[in-house]
Amino acid sequence: SFIGLPLIFGAISKLTGLDYLPFFTPLFSVLGVLFFYLLVKELFNRYTALIAAILAFIVPAWWYYSAKGMMPNALFISFFIITLYFLIKSLRARQWFFYAGFGLTLALSLMVRTVEVVWLAPFLLGIFLFNLKKIKWLYLLMATVICLAVFSVILYFNQQIYGHIFSWGYDFKLPAGENNLIVQGLNFLEQLFLPFGFRPQVALGHLYDYTFRLFPLW
Repeated sequence: SFIGLPLIFGAISKLTGLDYLPFFTPLFSVLGVLFFYLLVKELFNRYTALIAAILAFIVPAWWYYSAKGMMPNALFISFFIITLYFLIKSLRARQWFFYAGFGLTLALSLMVRTVEVVWLAPFLLGIFLFNLKKIKWLYLLMATVICLAVFSVILYFNQQIYGHIFSWGYDFKLPAGENNLIVQGLNFLEQLFLPFGFRPQVALGHLYDYTFRLFPLW
């Protein structure tokens, strides 16, 4: 799959040892819910945030995927929630360390599930467009540099492992040995939106499997 999770957990394991590896994803899931509380409190109020966090803590799907420690789903969502919190704080408090946190956690989110950039990029762009007057442009530039610097680790290992900086867990069928960045980029964009082809029946089958069959009480 994507190599961001092994890289992140590998770096943490250097400090903690491998015995704690199975607990990293559940711990990040708890951290994600705590930041979800802070995010909702920032957007609404403390009471609403408390109710939302309690409900998040008892969502079966959240802990189902959190228990699968080497799957990127829950880790990505946790990083994404933290990213949103730092983004909102950046626009409201306009402090450099919130922008730095936004750049760092955005990079970590994309490291864990790079393919989510398809919707994550326009989503964040829309937020910025609606808050142009609140942006501290120098701080945003700093956040961008931090994000690119951290994420560049993925590009390096993509090149080393898959032979292309824009290739990762999904087989994008990029031409082997191609070092031209423009050619790599075009092949990447060609395969990005429909990496498995256009198969509506298969998509509906997966939707059914991962909703009603996975959680039959629904």
